[in-house]
Amino acid sequence: MMDKIVVTAADIEKLLAWRDEHNDLVRSMPVPLREVEIQIVESGISIKCFRSDKKLKLYLNSPARELGHVVFAPLGNGLWKKKVSTLPADCNPTETEQGALTVYGSLMALMTYGAVGIRG
Repeated sequence: MMDKIVVTAADIEKLLAWRDEHNDLVRSMPVPLREVEIQIVESGISIKCFRSDKKLKLYLNSPARELGHVVFAPLGNGLWKKKVSTLPADCNPTETEQGALTVYGSLMALMTYGAVGIRG
C-alpha cells in the first residue's frame, strides 16, 4: 500500500517557507519514500509520486478528472529536468509541473531532515 501525506494550503505555505530557508536540504534530493501519494485538502488535487534513481514520475489528478503525468530526471546538481509531460494546456502545465515538483521535493526533505524552523 502506498504511503499518503495529506496537506492543507496552510501546511503548504509553511512548507514553502521552510524550503526557502533550506534550499540546500531540498536540493540534496533525499528519498525517504520511493512511492507516496500527496493529497491537498482544499483543491482535492492528488499527486502520486514514484521515485527511482534515474527518474521521478508524478501523476496528477483533480476531483473532476485525471490530469496526466510528468517525468523528471535528476541533473546531478540538485535540480530536475522535465522529460515528458501529458498535462493538458487548460491546467497551466508549466506552473502545475513546477508546483507538484516543489511540494514533493520539499516534503521529502522535511521528512528526512526534520522540522527545524517550521512555525505554527
